[in-house]
Amino acid sequence: MEAGQAEDLAAITRRALEAAEQGRWDRVAACYREREPRVGEAAGIPGYADALNAMDRAIAERIRVAQAALAQSLAEASGLERRLALTKRIAREGYAVPAERRRLDQQG
Repeated sequence: MEAGQAEDLAAITRRALEAAEQGRWDRVAACYREREPRVGEAAGIPGYADALNAMDRAIAERIRVAQAALAQSLAEASGLERRLALTKRIAREGYAVPAERRRLDQQG
């Protein structure tokens, strides 16, 4: 692999890293698709594969952070959805004390 080709791979990987920092996952995927056919050629350059791997690890970390944030958002949305459904049911049907609780209240 020539130095120019190696720089191209590094530039593609840097673009992927920048896209990951911006949350532009479609661009990250496009960069990896562009890089994939040529990345094996970098193995012959001492230290170069390590540099690409370091950038790849940084991208992977951003992916993990985004996934964690998304999971948190989904969990919050799910909780809100349940509370909204309960509120709608109460508004529609009125608040009703369950039969078992009414019976216990009457006995007490």
